[in-house]
Amino acid sequence: MEVCSRNRWMNPEFVCDEMGPHNNRRYLWKAVLNGVEYSPSLPSSNKKAGKAQVCMVVLEALGFDFVVNILI
Repeated sequence: MEVCSRNRWMNPEFVCDEMGPHNNRRYLWKAVLNGVEYSPSLPSSNKKAGKAQVCMVVLEALGFDFVVNILI
């Protein structure tokens, strides 16, 4: 959303599709930015991770490079 405000774009719209049984839900987020729809290729096991995943897809499509630090 910071990228949007810097470029004077509208904020992206987020939509979450829930799928699977109640004890094993999967979440597939979609983001629409400037009329273009973005979505990750795989659903996530929780909403927060799924939204972060779609945000990374949007940033990659816009040409931003980033490094993800994973703590084990």
